[in-house]
Amino acid sequence: MRKLWAATIWAKGAIPADEYKYRQLKRVWLPFYDVLIFTAGIVGARYGIPAVEEFFPTGLTDTLSLTFAALGVLCLIGVGFPAMWRLEAAAKSAVIGLLIGYVLALVFLTGGGDPARGFVSVIAIMACIVPTFRLGILGYEKREMERLKHIAEQRITGQVK
Repeated sequence: MRKLWAATIWAKGAIPADEYKYRQLKRVWLPFYDVLIFTAGIVGARYGIPAVEEFFPTGLTDTLSLTFAALGVLCLIGVGFPAMWRLEAAAKSAVIGLLIGYVLALVFLTGGGDPARGFVSVIAIMACIVPTFRLGILGYEKREMERLKHIAEQRITGQVK
């Protein structure tokens, strides 16, 4: 169990000293967001999504809601275990895709319908901000890891002066 805990973002030393000011983002806010994704999926499956159930069968919206919930779990695993960043990146990308799909369904299927759906569309777009920001961070961290690996390889082979 200790070895498993040592691999998490909550373990001592999991966050480098130069990133310590961002520890709350990685240890609290990103996991909290992922729990909200999971919760939204469960709520959607349990209570429905009236705005799109007018156009799609309940079975499809339930499936998409449960997919959203599963993606929340995968995102949480990826945040919790930094070595699984690829899983997190894939799941967060899929979350963005589902949210954008939801907005497109509202925009194109409702036409001149209920203007309150405009508000819901903006909320869904706002929900894309956190995963998009996180994907940017993951991309930066990946490039930095590759740069450091390249420098280390150069030092080992004696190519660096």
